[in-house]
Amino acid sequence: MPESSPEVGLCAHCAHAARVATPRSTFWLCRLAASDARFERYPRLPVRECPGHLEGEPERSARDPA
Repeated sequence: MPESSPEVGLCAHCAHAARVATPRSTFWLCRLAASDARFERYPRLPVRECPGHLEGEPERSARDPA
């Protein structure tokens, strides 16, 4: 799933997000979930509203070739 895909929503351009690619799928991790229970670790996509959204580049996992 491309990062700019509308299926991802706000996570595609959030500094708190981490893109986790596996051979079969791509997941979007919210790193805010580690310290704030209001956030889901892997939110249901697309994320259209988020109080923690911070415009920026998502982190890529070590397994992500792109």
